[in-house]
Amino acid sequence: MRNRNLIALLLGMVLLAGCSGSAEDKAVPGDTRISYQDAFPGVTFTRPVFLGEVPGKPNTFLILEQPGAIQIVSPDGKGTGWSKSEFARFEVTGGESDGDERGLLGFAFHPGYAANRKYYVYFVKASQDVLSEGVADTSLIKDSGAPLRRLFSIPDPFPNHNGGTLAFGPKDGFLYIGIGDGGSAGDPFGNGQNKNALLGKFLRIDVDSQADGKPYAIPADNPFLDGSGAPEVWAYGMRNPWKWSFDSATGDLWAGDVGQNRLEEVDLIEKGGNYGWNAWEGNQCYPAGGTACDSNGYKFPVYAYGRDAKGGISVTGGVVYRGKPASPFFGTFIFGDYGTNNVWSLTKAGQASPLAKPPAIGISSFNADSHGNVYVMGVNSDTIYRMEGF
Repeated sequence: MRNRNLIALLLGMVLLAGCSGSAEDKAVPGDTRISYQDAFPGVTFTRPVFLGEVPGKPNTFLILEQPGAIQIVSPDGKGTGWSKSEFARFEVTGGESDGDERGLLGFAFHPGYAANRKYYVYFVKASQDVLSEGVADTSLIKDSGAPLRRLFSIPDPFPNHNGGTLAFGPKDGFLYIGIGDGGSAGDPFGNGQNKNALLGKFLRIDVDSQADGKPYAIPADNPFLDGSGAPEVWAYGMRNPWKWSFDSATGDLWAGDVGQNRLEEVDLIEKGGNYGWNAWEGNQCYPAGGTACDSNGYKFPVYAYGRDAKGGISVTGGVVYRGKPASPFFGTFIFGDYGTNNVWSLTKAGQASPLAKPPAIGISSFNADSHGNVYVMGVNSDTIYRMEGF
């Protein structure tokens, strides 16, 4: 889905010097027990890219569809299955075909959603990356019809590398936004390393306040308030952070960042961190053989993998498993690859263990519910799966 280089699949696995872990690490006990079950039998979706449990509505889920629709799935009331209804539909650009990275990409419920009914969406429209606030009606499962309140729009020069995942910090209540470098190959405008550009960044804003003429405020502890960068920036040096999430127990922010043509990486995002792009790809200097980069100040991946059948071509970030405390996977990051549909369990120490693969869905997202169940979906399938066997 994101800047795939199919020729690279024929290349051998890149062996990583100085990176903890590889796709050949010893498997976690029980990983072969993982299976994939249709989470919502009888209900289908169009290019799903996100699932979230609706606050205040037990066993009710919101699903984002890339071409612009948001669906609600809930028990059918007969005790026999599920029903689907439309929460909202937005006019977006793209997102309707394989390889198109535009469309409706991100969604987050406000922490006070059950009371204030506010939600946030991120989408691409007419070469702009747009973040807006919406309001649901009193049912909590349908948009109110009130106009969206736009928080920002960022000119995006190319159709790829849009990022788009949104989430509120579990410990601070601020909204985090992961945004790609603006696209094309090699970050031609140098957005990743330009701290004054909003592309190629993790942003952090306060949506409950307004200041300096903006429809949001800047948290007082954001790292570049001294003028050394845009005040919204939380971390930089990203290429395309395609799916990321907070660990619900620790607050750690885990992200998958799609590589250029050699390495896919998983990062732990920290305040003010520089994750290297476009001076580094994974833990290697970019471009290959280049000498214009050094290791000073860069945050290297927790894990990186190369491009072959054992690795992949486009990482999809995931979730930290917090289901069964006795599970060998408890506290590990579950993530996968769009191109190969490989799935791994990753420890914070960088040990990755392959898990059973789902059907060939073109993995677009992993999400978890309030019970710790993990769901996986893909843009090449109309079915959302629940992972079993943890």
